Amino acid sequence: MKDYLRNFKDFSKNSVALSEGRVTKADWDRMGEDEKVDTLLTAYKDSDDAEKYFDYEFDDLPDVAIQNMNIDMKDDGFTGDLDQADDGIITLDSLAMDEFGMTYDQLGPGEKEWCQDEYDNLNK
Repeated sequence: MKDYLRNFKDFSKNSVALSEGRVTKADWDRMGEDEKVDTLLTAYKDSDDAEKYFDYEFDDLPDVAIQNMNIDMKDDGFTGDLDQADDGIITLDSLAMDEFGMTYDQLGPGEKEWCQDEYDNLNK
């Protein structure tokens, strides 16, 4: 368990995966116009393309956008230390991002079970 925590801290300090996540329909629906353009710029290099699609419904976006858009999650309070995530506890999202590169909500049932087991073990 201590090795896991040490590896998690090392990984979190050196990895982009902890601060990024794939965009979901729910994410897209909550975004404002500027956020949508910024998010589309993670999939397109040309700002004209990003501006062309910002007002599309999520399901109507081109596949290249849906498959490649990422959200920068650096403002979620996570500083790279396990004891600093959000309100000072390890979150299911931080475990999911470390292990799978996705938020907890984006995981399948098996991955969610793994995260929940790890979360329970770390908070005993």
